[in-house]
Amino acid sequence: MYKIYLFALSVGLLITSPQFLLSQCPDVVNAGEDIYLCAPTSPVQLNGSIGGNDVPYSYTWKSLSGGIVPNSLNPTVHVTQTTTFELSAVIPSNINLIYNGDFELGNTGFSSNFTYSPGDLNTVGKYDVLTNPQDANDTYAACGDHTTGSGNMLAANSNSTTYKAMWCQDIQVVPNTMYHFSFWRANANMSPGAVTWIFYTPTADPVSGPVLPLPAKPCEWTKYSMDWYSGPNYFLKICIFSYPNPKNGNPGILIDDISFSPPCTDRDSVTVFVTDTRAAIGPSPLTVPCGGSNITLSGAGSSTGPFVTYHWETADGHIVSGQNALNPVVNAAGTYTLIVKYEDAHIICTDTASIEITELVNFIQASISPANPLDCTHPTAVLSSFTNSPVPRTYQWTALGGGNIVGGANSPNVTVNQPGEYQLVVTNTQTGCTAEAVGFVDINTIPPL
Repeated sequence: MYKIYLFALSVGLLITSPQFLLSQCPDVVNAGEDIYLCAPTSPVQLNGSIGGNDVPYSYTWKSLSGGIVPNSLNPTVHVTQTTTFELSAVIPSNINLIYNGDFELGNTGFSSNFTYSPGDLNTVGKYDVLTNPQDANDTYAACGDHTTGSGNMLAANSNSTTYKAMWCQDIQVVPNTMYHFSFWRANANMSPGAVTWIFYTPTADPVSGPVLPLPAKPCEWTKYSMDWYSGPNYFLKICIFSYPNPKNGNPGILIDDISFSPPCTDRDSVTVFVTDTRAAIGPSPLTVPCGGSNITLSGAGSSTGPFVTYHWETADGHIVSGQNALNPVVNAAGTYTLIVKYEDAHIICTDTASIEITELVNFIQASISPANPLDCTHPTAVLSSFTNSPVPRTYQWTALGGGNIVGGANSPNVTVNQPGEYQLVVTNTQTGCTAEAVGFVDINTIPPL
């Protein structure tokens, strides 16, 4: 997430320090926490908010990848890949174009139709810049200023029938720009009173503000604020007036912290992270040549990288090794399922893929040709084998039930010298598949003539 601040500055206001610029825009825009989604995604809502005490002039969302986002603080968006969204709002800055608006520099920077009377506010039509209005009029309450409670404020002794400018100041402005104007007012005594303001521009008639009654309770500060659009104007004169009140009395009017602020743009961003977790089974054998024969499955095409793990499962097959690897070894027919999981500190995403392995029937066959019986003139017999097993292959002859092998126990043809049962096992050394066959050798005991 990051912040960017832009300003529309008044003509003649020169600010060159980037650090100063950054410090003048309130940090009130919040695009919300980053969002983490698993693909495929569903529409998601962005959680933007704008804090602070002042309503923003405008705000807008945009996708930094160029997509269109509905203009709402909490828009619903649909993303298919990781995307960053930016929320920007035009808001009043912390720059105050009013010179000495808090009166801490004393009686300077403004004009007034009241008479400046330091330390004496006992007469109607006088004003003073002071820290305690009671010091200039014993009937006033001992009020602190709005800024710190111990600083300066403007205090004026007004008449209920007087409509007179207490404070005025000329300001340079930028045309076609929204500005924020505010000030604080209080009552120094119990007399009812009110204030208002007037804006003077070279291009239009004066604009008067509403009647703002003073708080009935002495020393109670109340804020007034409004936004003003400059239009074609480069100059503005602001005046705060005491407002005629038909009720009798001489209100002690207190004014402090007058502000007139240009706009700035505060921006914040949020990223919607999309994790595309894929389980795929690449080109793999679809058959095992025989039960117990090993083949290797392939998870080619699945997600790889940090935070990714693999797990193979089967209910009717058999995994020999590599159950938590991309390329497991299996040796039985059945359905095998690959589970790919992505897990980090923010999200867990999974995907699955399956493959069905079948077993070839009678893949390898072996047979034994009948041998001539043993007799007095033929003391040995040869058993010959046949197999459809491709090479490489091995032969293993075994005598069963009294037989005896005299040669070729590991060759296609075996020589024996005893009657009995003989077993042949042919093994394909590449697949491990085997085939068996049994042959018999008889003996002829009829003596020769």
